[in-house]
Amino acid sequence: MTIYRTKIPNMLFSFLIIILLSFFSCKPIMEKPSLTHTWSVFYTEGDEQDNYAMYTYVLVGNRLSDQSLQQRYSTLLDAIFGTTLSIHQISESIPIDEQNIFYFPINEGGIPDKNNYNFELSKNILNKLSRAIEEEQSRFANNPGPFLVTSVEKLSDKDPNSEFCIIFTDFSDKNPAVIHHITARYQIKVSKNNNTSCIEQFEDFFAKIILNPAANANDYIKLVHAEAKELIY
Repeated sequence: MTIYRTKIPNMLFSFLIIILLSFFSCKPIMEKPSLTHTWSVFYTEGDEQDNYAMYTYVLVGNRLSDQSLQQRYSTLLDAIFGTTLSIHQISESIPIDEQNIFYFPINEGGIPDKNNYNFELSKNILNKLSRAIEEEQSRFANNPGPFLVTSVEKLSDKDPNSEFCIIFTDFSDKNPAVIHHITARYQIKVSKNNNTSCIEQFEDFFAKIILNPAANANDYIKLVHAEAKELIY
């Protein structure tokens, strides 16, 4: 029993600086974007409205019955809703060709929650990306996501045999604690890239090297502490 009592403080001390970095740094660093961000939903390919500057699709590769994917998706939903207005709320004085729109595939209604998400439509778009982009074929075919995929064109208009120019980020291996930070940085990246000319995966260096490992370490410490507490008491 005493072994666990000594191990826990040692582990906490070892990860103290990392955890503090995680706690203070996971808040997104905001900069003024050159595009206004908004969000909406669509029900079938082709439903998307024309003439937006950028189209960002919120996609998942597995059904949201998976608990870890569900948590990441819900956190991403909160991150987007916390920084954008829906197309029904945004000012009409902002031209749509100065907006990036986040599109959620859903089945019915207007809220893209886990119970209303259209997995089949999402998978269709990911399969199109998988066929069109050879170097990312495995990722879009197999990873659970969620993904943010941004293009200057509506993806529903794209033929899989044509050239795809996208920016994307993959949250499959990301801790939910860093999703708000990455989403904010992604919005800045997208707003500064009106003329997408390549296949580019967005990776936030600070999140990848510091925040995500710190969040995972914090989760591990909580797990060990809970198991040790059961053994001790």
